[in-house]
Amino acid sequence: MAPEATTEGHGDIERWGHLDAALRQALDGIAPWLALKTPYALPHQLDKAAGTTRTMTVVGRALLPDSMRLHWGLASDFLDDCHARLIRLKKGLMQRSLSRDEAMALHHRVVAGMANFRAAVQQSVDAASDARTRQVGERLVATAEMLTLLLRWIRDSIEHIFDDTGCPTSVPVG
Repeated sequence: MAPEATTEGHGDIERWGHLDAALRQALDGIAPWLALKTPYALPHQLDKAAGTTRTMTVVGRALLPDSMRLHWGLASDFLDDCHARLIRLKKGLMQRSLSRDEAMALHHRVVAGMANFRAAVQQSVDAASDARTRQVGERLVATAEMLTLLLRWIRDSIEHIFDDTGCPTSVPVG
């Protein structure tokens, strides 16, 4: 029986390492999109932001212990809302079906959702006693902070494509 327990423990460590690496990649993958502050990057920035929210949801769900499920449920609801709004924002901008006010309102709700997510995860991290849980939580918070920075660039691009007219110019498809 001892070898089975060791194998399961090793499998858990391998799985944890793989998921932890995925979260680190999501965080590191945001940086190049911060370097490209141009409307041509907007569709890609929106894709990166939406993909990152999905990665954060999957990794958080898989890595956080059962004792954190209640906190994580609330936090992942905020992430799911952010993801859906980012997809809606991209689709609306690409199809030119959103007004400037609608696009900015969607963007604002994404930013607010990310702030709520960060607060919920930070509360979980503060209450965590396990080092691994704290590490995952801190990485989620760091990723959310980087994503918030990317959202600022996205806002700037949205403002640029509307060019103070209220009507979108065509969104470059990069």
